[in-house]
Amino acid sequence: MVSGVCFPTDTGLSGTPLEVIIMNVMNWMLAVLGFVAVLGFVISGMQYLTSAGDEGMIETAKRNMKYSVIGVVVALSGRVLIMAINNLLNASALPF
Repeated sequence: MVSGVCFPTDTGLSGTPLEVIIMNVMNWMLAVLGFVAVLGFVISGMQYLTSAGDEGMIETAKRNMKYSVIGVVVALSGRVLIMAINNLLNASALPF
């Protein structure tokens, strides 16, 4: 009891700070994205190999590979941006 107010002590919730939970979720999402990107690369490679000279299939395979690479770059740049903002907000002294 603090100042006449009763706070529950056993809520069953984690005592982990919110920023750690968010970073763990981001790491998990990045691992899933990495798996999906590798799967996209493999599928695009198989499309390219099985195109047998068909220009339409070759262009589809190249487009899919391009979109896989763009997705990975966007996800990684988002993580870098969030880490940079976190470092700026937690900085004790600016290096100017």
